[in-house]
Amino acid sequence: MSGSFRILVIGGYGQFGHRICRTLCADPRYEIVLAGRDRQKAENAIAEFQASHQITAISIDHTRTDLSERLSELEIELVIHTGGPYQVQDYHVAEACIDSGAHYIDLSDARHFVVNFGQLHNRAAAAGVYLITGASTLPGVSSAVVKHLARGLKRLTAIEISIAPAQKTPRGLATVNAVLGYCGSSFRSLEGGVWKTFTGWQHLRRIDYNGIRARWGSRCDVPDLELLPREYDDVADVSFYAALGSGVLQWGMWFLAVLVRAGLVTQPMRLAPVLKRWSDRFDILGNETGAMKVVVRGNDTNDDEVIREWHLTAGSNHGPEIPCSPAIVLAGKLARGEISNYGAVACVNLVSLDEIESVLADYDISYQVEERAA
Repeated sequence: MSGSFRILVIGGYGQFGHRICRTLCADPRYEIVLAGRDRQKAENAIAEFQASHQITAISIDHTRTDLSERLSELEIELVIHTGGPYQVQDYHVAEACIDSGAHYIDLSDARHFVVNFGQLHNRAAAAGVYLITGASTLPGVSSAVVKHLARGLKRLTAIEISIAPAQKTPRGLATVNAVLGYCGSSFRSLEGGVWKTFTGWQHLRRIDYNGIRARWGSRCDVPDLELLPREYDDVADVSFYAALGSGVLQWGMWFLAVLVRAGLVTQPMRLAPVLKRWSDRFDILGNETGAMKVVVRGNDTNDDEVIREWHLTAGSNHGPEIPCSPAIVLAGKLARGEISNYGAVACVNLVSLDEIESVLADYDISYQVEERAA
């Protein structure tokens, strides 16, 4: 496929990588290399794609020291890294991209990983490559939504983000590991203009969503808590809540966080296989609809205080398409040569809400924006 843009997707048969491959391989601009540790799983994953476009499968271990050599041999121009959890990873894959001259995108929503990613900036810029972290729901989609809601406001003073995944949406083990990564751990968030300490999966509150019943939500640690205050100077409150499809599971996570804080559970990520099995058993009580909500508070041009809300409702188990959308948008921009400011950055305001909605247009996903006086 002479002249095509070669993209290697690490974790290509996983929850998010498979969806990204399915979308990208339908576009003749791309040549996709679906990669994972298990060659047979990779081969099985591409069976449904063969009719739409050329896609190949390979076995690759992204932790190996010879990764940069493999990327060079394969003539990869972009690596999309979907192989989480990122809480326990370093920047080995991104560094291999620098050494091989390939661009890089990941779907990390791990705060430490995303916030400190800029340490690679000078090396990436010198190599003429663009490294992007956090091209996922958080902070990729969330920052685009906040920017959209902030239009026309003189100042933005508060941001609240919450996600309520569908109970029946398939969960990969890496996703469960990521969830457990901050269970019971302390993190800082801006409240009332002061940085305060909170605990992951604690601080329960009831949250209303469009399209689904109200759920209990818990505060969790995400990159937005640190990145968004850098974007909006007047913001005094930033919070994120996760609301599981089952109240029993939500309260179970709350109780596990209590055990972690008490020192009775020291490595909650080891419980991931057990938690996944228990979570799957509750699928029969749930449905295929999830939601996301972003609420901002600020002052309009008349200096009146207003509240704006963005509601997303995802049916038919299409919620996992959302975290894939920023990477798909960015891959297109890189393929078209629209990005030339090389370096290493977090995915904050790199994609617009219109671009995200365009990628998601064919799915059972709807949006609504509301505004009211504060």
